[in-house]
Amino acid sequence: MLDILTQPPTRDQLGRISKGTTGGAREMVSTRTDTPEYQQNIAGKTLGDDQLLDILASIPNLLRKPLLTDGARALQGVDDPARLKAFVEGKA
Repeated sequence: MLDILTQPPTRDQLGRISKGTTGGAREMVSTRTDTPEYQQNIAGKTLGDDQLLDILASIPNLLRKPLLTDGARALQGVDDPARLKAFVEGKA
C-alpha cells in the first residue's frame, strides 16, 4: 500500500491504472475539489486522457482517493466498505 500524496504514482503507472477503469483518466480525477489547481488545470476544459494523466502525475492531490489497483483492475473514490471488500476479494 502506498500513500499517493507522499509517494505519487508515475505518469506510466497512472496510464496503466487508467486502463483498469471504465472511464479512463477522467474517472481518476477528484470531482470533490475546488482547489486552485483544479480550477486552473481541469475545470471547464475538454482534456484528453494524455493531458489528464500529465496533470495527475504532476498534481497528485487531484486524484480520487482511495486509489486501489491489483494491476488489472482499478477502483477509486469509493468509501463503501462493501464495494471495497468486493474489490479486494476479486468480486468487483
